[in-house]
Amino acid sequence: MIPDLLTILASAFVAASAQDVEYMSKISRAIEHGRLVQAREMIGIAERSPTAAKSIEYQLVLGKLALAEEKSGDAFLHFKAASDSDSENCVAREGMGLAALRLGRINAAKASLDEALQRCPDRWQSLNALGVLADRKGDWEAGRIAYAKALALAPDQPAVLNNVGFSLLLQRRFGEAEIFLTKAMSLAPADERISNNLDLAQAGQGKPITASNEAQAYRLNNAGYMAYLGGNLEAAKSYFNEAIKLSPSYFERAASNLEMAEGRQEK
Repeated sequence: MIPDLLTILASAFVAASAQDVEYMSKISRAIEHGRLVQAREMIGIAERSPTAAKSIEYQLVLGKLALAEEKSGDAFLHFKAASDSDSENCVAREGMGLAALRLGRINAAKASLDEALQRCPDRWQSLNALGVLADRKGDWEAGRIAYAKALALAPDQPAVLNNVGFSLLLQRRFGEAEIFLTKAMSLAPADERISNNLDLAQAGQGKPITASNEAQAYRLNNAGYMAYLGGNLEAAKSYFNEAIKLSPSYFERAASNLEMAEGRQEK
């Protein structure tokens, strides 16, 4: 049923007016800046237009909103509908690739991202996603090349800087990771993923992490494990102990990790 629905939908698309295109651009900007409630309200207004709601641009903003709301399956269908109607649309192909990546459809993701870049080689999000795919395969060189190209196009994108940092963490190159993650943190100070990764980079080097409340217990446990992997057993034990102290209840994982670190030190 879904392929038939997509075929009908694609064949029903009409050209959007210049005014509709500009309005869709405003919706896209709202999504990019995290104003999802506003974006959904604007989409509701767009639905009243006889042309806007039947345009490819409308499918693209629906796909972008679905991605932002972590509804990857819906996002893939919207982007695919747009791509089926306009196979040269880079945004649609890229959106399919990003949605497929989140769905774990690795081959489909790579195919769509490669196609997007063949048509539009300046798509930093596609390059960033290819870096993630390379990291999942442990192909560090392919990841490095993809991220380098993404950063050349978007040097101040926290998402790319964070992914580069995380890739270096996976390779246990903690000092280099800290450089990228520190810059990412300066650009997006409220992003917990970046702050957590920065903790790990610092922990891997045996640097102290300041914990100010109980919520930090999990961060300290993760930092301890990274220090353990880096061979810094004293720092690992310190992190695990602090995690246990801060946790409002018995922190079994941190306790188990502490026992593991102490056991390794005794050998």
